[in-house]
Formats: sequence, structure tokens, C-alpha cells
Amino acid sequence: MQLKYKQQYESTLKEVNRYRKKYEFMYQWMKLKQNGIELIEFFQDRKLESIAIYGMGDLGELLYKELEDNRIIKFGIDRQLKQNKIPIYSLENVKEKVDAIVITPVLITDEIEDQIYEILGEQTTFVFEEILFELSRKHQINSEMWTI
Repeated sequence: MQLKYKQQYESTLKEVNRYRKKYEFMYQWMKLKQNGIELIEFFQDRKLESIAIYGMGDLGELLYKELEDNRIIKFGIDRQLKQNKIPIYSLENVKEKVDAIVITPVLITDEIEDQIYEILGEQTTFVFEEILFELSRKHQINSEMWTI
């Protein structure tokens, strides 16, 4: 019986940490936007012309909305192949090449990067947090998440 409660506690704690991390991302993203900084700048600085979004949940959808007018996003990658304005593939069915893949799920980025490497081979990836960090650092926008 005690093991069951421990597993429930760990599962709940993981979920709380995931939502806390999402909140921190959204807070920092809003700080960037309030300072007139758009996420497209990160990709333009690196001369990237095409990206895919891995994870079309909340953050992936918002990232898509932010960048859709720039036509940089070629497709999404997700386990759930739901309808969207862009093609959505499972990782195993990706056929197109892009300059980079942006990983939006939180707390499991290492596992996702490993999966991408195993299935697609060498591929440039950026974790959503990296994008926020780099833009915050570049524009000296302080964050509760990192010391700049």
C-alpha cells in the first residue's frame, strides 16, 4: 500500500514540476515580448530558414502561432497526429529535412534529443529553454530561471 502512495506522490510531483517549468517559460517569454523581442530573432541570428517543432502541446502550439507568419516552420513532430495548419509527423515518419528541430516538452529534453539522434541521425536541435535563455542574455532581460 505504501508503494502505491509513493508512486502517486512522485507522479504528482513530476506533474507539478512540469507545470512550474511551463509557467517559468511563459513568464520569461512574456518579459521578452514586453521588451519588443520576438523569438524569430533567435533563428535569424543563426541564419536558419526551416525548423520543425517537436511537441505540439501548449508550448508547441504557442510557438507555432508566434512564428507562423515568418514561414520558417515546415512541420511538427508529435505522438498525437492531430489536425493543424502544418503537417504533423511521428518521429519515425519524418521525411523532410529542416535546419533545426525545436524541442518544446519540458523535463524530458535529454530523452527526446536521444530519440531524435537514434531515428533521424545527426540533427541540430534547440530546447525551447535555450531560445529563451539566449534571447534574454542577448538583451539583458533578467530571469528568475537563470543568472544572466
